[in-house]
Formats: sequence, structure tokens, C-alpha cells
Amino acid sequence: MTVELHIRAEILGVLVARSVHERLRTASLPPLGEFYVDHLDVADEPVRFDPTGTVVRIRVPVDVFVVSRDDLLNAPNDEPAAVRTPVSRVGLILELSSDGGAALLRVVDVDAGPVAAAAGAAHAAIVAALSGQIRIELGAVVEALGLPAPTTSSVVLAGTAIAVRFDPAGPAVERLFPGQDWGLFVSGGAIEQLVQNRLPALPPALVTSASVTPHWRPAGTTPHVDLDYAGKPVLPDPFTADVDGTFFCDLTLLGAPEQKVRVIVRDWSLHIHAAGIPGIVESEIEQSIMDAFTPSAVGGTALGGHSFAIDGPRLPEVGFADGQLAYESAYASPDGMTIGGPVRVYGGAVLLHAGLSWDRVRLVKSSDNPMQVVVFCSQGGSPDQTISPDSLGTSGDATFTGIGAYGGFEVVSGGPAVPEHIHVDQRNTDTLRVHFGYSALAEPIADRVRLIVRTGRGVRCVDFGQPTSLSADEAATMAGFAQVIYIDDCPIIVEHTDPALSWVDQHPQWNKWQPDDAVALPERQDWSAYTAGLTALGVQLVTLTGLDAGELVTFRSREHEVTVTADAQGRAMVPVFLSVRDRLGPARLTRVTRRSLDGAVSVRSAVFRRRASLPAGVANRLAVEPDGRALVTADLGDRQVVHEVTGTTLRALPGDQRVRPTPARAVTADVDLPGVETVIGVPGFGDEPVALALMSDGRPARVLDLTGGTPRVAGMIHGPVGRIDEQAPWAIADGPGVVSLFHVTRN
Repeated sequence: MTVELHIRAEILGVLVARSVHERLRTASLPPLGEFYVDHLDVADEPVRFDPTGTVVRIRVPVDVFVVSRDDLLNAPNDEPAAVRTPVSRVGLILELSSDGGAALLRVVDVDAGPVAAAAGAAHAAIVAALSGQIRIELGAVVEALGLPAPTTSSVVLAGTAIAVRFDPAGPAVERLFPGQDWGLFVSGGAIEQLVQNRLPALPPALVTSASVTPHWRPAGTTPHVDLDYAGKPVLPDPFTADVDGTFFCDLTLLGAPEQKVRVIVRDWSLHIHAAGIPGIVESEIEQSIMDAFTPSAVGGTALGGHSFAIDGPRLPEVGFADGQLAYESAYASPDGMTIGGPVRVYGGAVLLHAGLSWDRVRLVKSSDNPMQVVVFCSQGGSPDQTISPDSLGTSGDATFTGIGAYGGFEVVSGGPAVPEHIHVDQRNTDTLRVHFGYSALAEPIADRVRLIVRTGRGVRCVDFGQPTSLSADEAATMAGFAQVIYIDDCPIIVEHTDPALSWVDQHPQWNKWQPDDAVALPERQDWSAYTAGLTALGVQLVTLTGLDAGELVTFRSREHEVTVTADAQGRAMVPVFLSVRDRLGPARLTRVTRRSLDGAVSVRSAVFRRRASLPAGVANRLAVEPDGRALVTADLGDRQVVHEVTGTTLRALPGDQRVRPTPARAVTADVDLPGVETVIGVPGFGDEPVALALMSDGRPARVLDLTGGTPRVAGMIHGPVGRIDEQAPWAIADGPGVVSLFHVTRN
């Protein structure tokens, strides 16, 4: 029984090229002497297939863009002209093989050809960067068709298609039909077995010595099997007889979403061969056998007359790279049946450039004015803030977009002290920020600070200039002339005559949302993704008194809705979350009764300002040293990575550094509430008698009042909530691939 996967070579070539291009975008190669591979692009040229034994080698043309060290240094903070023209076109060699019930694609070599030494030397690095394999899993499809797992396999060219053959028999022949970019060919013998397995056996209580013989007899391109059966009906002695007949079966494919192979019994025959049996007995035998094959008895769907249909299980999805192999048709040939259809990318045609980017990395360099300091209310600043001499220095950012992947940096000039003053912040997979900060009172740096930064889509030189150096007296004098720009971006509570407290956005032109807008909030948003995108988060604990016992109060913002009931003394503690990330807009706290908030109101605040985004491990820990330094440890399983953060610097500590973290405060509350996953403190207020219960089923978090002996479920929160591990004045929150470090200030 043979099963074969066929994909038109033209389509497979584009899918392979697309897959290779996506992987090349994230391939940042190490320097090769005085040269760097800036980026690699799949060339707009056909892919070549070369069969070799039981595998097929695929040559994908790749343009290699190389830039020299001199080119980079001569174009600081800019794109060197050399990166716009490839130095060579090489062939990336992939091998398509098979393993059990899967097809495997992996990179094995680079055909550099007669190219420049710089490009030719890169081939080993390219192969290493693209290690790994892509699998096309077919075992589940074979199982869904009721066929045995294959034992042997090979990959060959078959006409205009590439064929992955499992348990092959005979020479390779193209099995695709018009309209099929791909197809799963199943031999006639395997189809016979499939149909025989779908139809029930002759019931032994009615027929003995039963035998079934299937015959693959396609009607043109319509798959068809005749299933002949024979046996002896069970009769009282001394009567004997023979019975035989045929099930006439077509096969068809139900397309998405059903995605099933249907066996349709168009008709079936029944013949009894007997002598000397009374007619009434013969009729009873015929009726009993016919009753055993009614649609309800065999689990089929009646189609009228003797016709019925039996559906198989849903066929699993088959994908390759970003291509979807759609099930849309089934055709027959004398050798078997081909199930298949078109191949689509994102629901459309398979095109090399559709949805892919051939862009190069983009770099924007910016510097801060050391004599002009901007302070934000949301970050703990105040209008009368003064500048201390030790805050003067050099600061700059290099922002890279469209990076593909980050490969690292090297210091070109500035000396050995530079690396510990460089902070690399990768907020997402395609954006990178490299920050340099250096105090004017530190040891002078006598040269310009220059870096070479490598990404998957380009290598660039960043020049931060020569850092400013001042003596203590000079710094004291300069600090007196520094300009402090205060930005009041805190949502603040203002008194109104209406029965509500309002948080007013200081910049309403940036955000038109109002608390009365009907905006549907998720019951529980992903907290790690939420915190990973924050610039700052303000958490406030609003305490209200003078309420009625059990009275309901509600806080409403664009991102959160908090509902809390007052306790028996008319007191309520409301946790308020206010994101400063995107100018959240106004928010409002009201009594449901619409009565005035005429009792005592107190508000305490904790502002979490993002300081750094660091690589995350399977576990992340925070410790704070007596001198105020934050140590963030990422446990990567085989090793630990420790970063040290101060008010002005961030650096990775040596690999043998070990940190003993301060245990995080845990909330100990015996909560009798079904479905509780964990109980956490309100971020910034872990010592207060209020906590949050996160639910295991994703329902809104519950607000717990811990003032009494028994925790009271006081309310619930719609919107993102979760744990922030805090060791004053620092805090961390786990995110997708990163751990966010925050500096915490309080009012």
C-alpha cells in the first residue's frame, strides 16, 4: 500500500524560498575579519531541484550583502552605500528527505562559487545560523485514512512535482490533477482497504464463513470500489444456502470545514442461492441481512433507497513553511486516488514577495541636551525640582527598526569602560534601542564612543561622540544653569459638585475617550504582555469612608473597571490602575447610588517607571543591595545571567556572579473561594489589608478585604492585573521573553 505526497515543484520552490527568506531575516552573522555580512536576501530567481538517491537537494539563490569595517566607520549613524548592492549571489543548498511519516527540510551547504573571499568565507556561518529543520507531518493524515504507518520512504522528482513516497512501489509518476498544487496519492490497494474498513462486516449471527473482496474500479476520474461479499446464511437443519452480493461505493472529498473522505454506497445487491427452502424462510433471511445494513445500523447517513454515506474522521491540516495545503478535490486514476487542492499563503496565491519584507534596518540616532532636563509627574518629578551636579553627563539613544534579529555589539573606540554604560533594550522582535549614558564626573573618556551593532537586516556604526567631562566645581556651576522642564502628565483627582471623583487627563487633546463610553473590557487581559508594553504604571489605593454598609462603588477607565462593596462600617478600599503608556485619558470613581462622596477620601500612589527590559529566563529574581543597586537574575537552566542596575547605569555582571535574592513578600490569606489560582498583593501596597485573588478559569480577579479575621470578597476587577515583585525602590514583572525592571516612587 503506497502513500505519496506530491507538490508542484514551482509551488514548492516558492514556499522553500519564502521559508528561507524569513530565516535569513533573523540570521545575524559574526564578523569575518575586516568584513561583515550586512544582510542576506533570497534572489528573485527560480529555485533548482536536484534528485540525489532517496533525497532531493534544493538550491535557493541568495544575494549576499557585505560591508567592510572601514565602510561602517566612514558612515557613522548612517547607512553605508556598500550595503545597497550585493557582492555575490550564492546558492543555499537544502535537502528534502523523509523520516517515518514526515518530510524533512534542512540546510546542508552553501554553494559559494567563484565569489569574493569575504562572501565565500561566510558559508559555514550561514549554515550554522540556519541550523534546524522544517517538518511536514503526514503521519496523522495516514492514520485518519485508516492506513498502517509507513516503513520505508524516499523523495524523488515526478514530472513537474516533487514526490515524498512512503512504502513506494514501481516507478515514480506524477499524481496531480488539474487544479491541484498538491495532493496525497493513495494506491488502489490502500483505498480498497479503506472502504472495507469503513463498511461493517457481515453479522456472524446471520452469515457464517463470510468473505469480502474489494475491487478498485474507478469510473473515469471518480474514485470507485466494488466490495463483493459471500457467505452462508444461518438456517435450521437440514437447510443450507449461499449468499452473495456487492456494495457499489464511490468516494468523494468534503472540503473545509468538514475536510473528510466520504464513502457513498450508491447501491448494493443481495442474492441467496438455495434449494428446497420455503419461500417465506428465504424472504426472512433476506430481510434480516438487509436490516443489518440500514444506514442507522452502520452509522451512516441515508441518501434515499439503498444509498447511504459514511464519513471518516476529519483530515488534519497539512502545512509547510507559511503555506496552507487546502483539501478541495479527489480524483481517481487506474493506480489510485489523489486527495488535494491548491496551496495558499495567508489565504491567497503563493507569491515569493507576498507579505515578506526585503527592507534593510533603519537607524535613528538622538542625543539628550545635558543642560536641559525633562521631569515627569508620572515619574516622581516636581515643578521645583533641582538638578544635582552628578546628574550631568552624556546620554544618547540609537533606535533600530526592522532589525530581524539582534546579533550583538562591539566597541570600536572609547575604551574598556564603555560596555558597562551601554544598555540594549529590545521591546519587540523588530525594534532595538541602544542607550549610552555617562556621568560628567566619571573618569574622562578621551575618545569618541563608537559601536558596531549587528542585526539580521544590517550592520551599522553608532557614534555617541566624546562624553562631556567636568570637575566637581565645574559641575556644581553648570547644574545651576540647567533648565528643568516639568511635564504634568499625572491623572489627578479634582473636586466636583457631582457625586463622583474624577481623574482628569492633563492633555485631553491626545485622548477623546470618556468614562461614560460603552467600551467592552476583557474579563482578564494577559498581564505579562500588558506590563511589557508599559512606560509607566500608576497604582493608587483609594480609601472611602461614610458609605452605607454593602454599598457599591465603581471605578471606570479605558483599561479597567473595578467594582467594590463597602464593609459593615461603610468603608471601602479601591485599587486603581492608571497606565501612563498611551495617555490613558480621564477616569471616574462613583457611588452606584449617585450620591455625593461626602465622607473622608484618601489616596495613596505608587508609580512604577520602566528602567530596563532584560532577557527573561525560566525564573527571574530581584535583589536590592544595601547601596540601592538592583540585581536581576535570569535563570536560563544551564546558567544564570545577572544584570546590575543603578540610577544611571546598567551592566551585565561576570558569569560566575551569584546573587541571593531577597524573598518576595507573600500574601497569606485563607480564601474560601472556588477557582482561586493565587492571591497577590496590590502592586505597591503589599503591606495593606487588601489583596487580589486571581482566578484559574480566567474570570475577573476578586478584590479581597483583609481587615477582618476572615478575608471578605469585596469586589472584582475587569482588565489586566497580576503580580509585580517589589523590593523597594525596584520592582520586576515577567513579560513575553523579557523581564521588565521598574523604579518605584510613592506619594
